Amino acid sequence: MNHPRRAHPQPQPSRLRALTDRVAWVISNALSPPIVGLLGALILTLREPALAAGKWLLFGVYVSMAVILPTGLVFALVAAGRIGDVNMNAREERAWPYVFAVACMAIASLVMLAARAPLAFLALSLATCLLYALLWAISLRSKVSAHSAGMGLFSAMFIVTTGGPLLLAAPLTLAVMWARVRMRRHTWAQTIAGALLGGVSFLAVWLAVAGNGPALSQQ
Repeated sequence: MNHPRRAHPQPQPSRLRALTDRVAWVISNALSPPIVGLLGALILTLREPALAAGKWLLFGVYVSMAVILPTGLVFALVAAGRIGDVNMNAREERAWPYVFAVACMAIASLVMLAARAPLAFLALSLATCLLYALLWAISLRSKVSAHSAGMGLFSAMFIVTTGGPLLLAAPLTLAVMWARVRMRRHTWAQTIAGALLGGVSFLAVWLAVAGNGPALSQQ
């Protein structure tokens, strides 16, 4: 007599694994490029007491061009069904948002020049523009982690402009890199490449801007 086979219960993820996944999700969203960009601009603004009300205008320009407009475009494309989600997992989905972001940051950089903004503001705008341009170029053939790139740029900016400790910036960058790998959004190679790209972008621009500071201030 044949007895019906009992269905084996599906293995459930352990509580530790579920908690780890949740932590990765929180880190990835709490330190996403828009939030990191906002935080970076806020730090620079608070460190410029001499500008009085003018510093908040520069803050508004940067946040509008680096955060609000590019992020708004991504949400609009998601709503229109042009891209899958805000993470833009397919590299082909990243091209136009990056091009738009480059254009926005080019305008922001021109505003910073015209307003004779402090070098830190100008460097942040130019570095963000450069980073978006590099991310666009890479997206034509491959992709790197934009989250890690944003943290790399923020860490370099934080250390160079505020004298902040590497021991504070590095763990945050590593946490974001781990979170993106944990969520299977990127490989370790893509997160490492992104972090280096962001850090080098700011350092290169800072060296160029700082070396030409007197000339820029006279324009």
